[in-house]
Amino acid sequence: MLNFGLNVLLVLLFSMHVYFAFKGFRGSKIHLMNLLRQGVVDNVFRHSRKILYLLLIPAVLITGIATWSFYNVLTFCGASDLILYIILGTFTCYSMTVIAAFLFCKVLQLAAHKAGL
Repeated sequence: MLNFGLNVLLVLLFSMHVYFAFKGFRGSKIHLMNLLRQGVVDNVFRHSRKILYLLLIPAVLITGIATWSFYNVLTFCGASDLILYIILGTFTCYSMTVIAAFLFCKVLQLAAHKAGL
């Protein structure tokens, strides 16, 4: 039962993390639109590509751990096979998309700030 509680806690904390990443992504929309209008995103991305890829490695690992915990929670609750994989796939894809977009935007903003844009 303790393991189940830890899995639920991990899934809730990870879901909160994804929510705040989505909120931060939406909050920086104006600055990103200004960068897109200036046409410097390609140059900034070329310089910050390695940092983005390095940041995505722990993001993928953390998403995998959270997905495994969510799988344990769903199997404990008795989810059937098809619905289990649909929910897990949706959870994983949405979480990874939001976190990757957030990291991409933050890396672009940091590189643009460093370049003086």
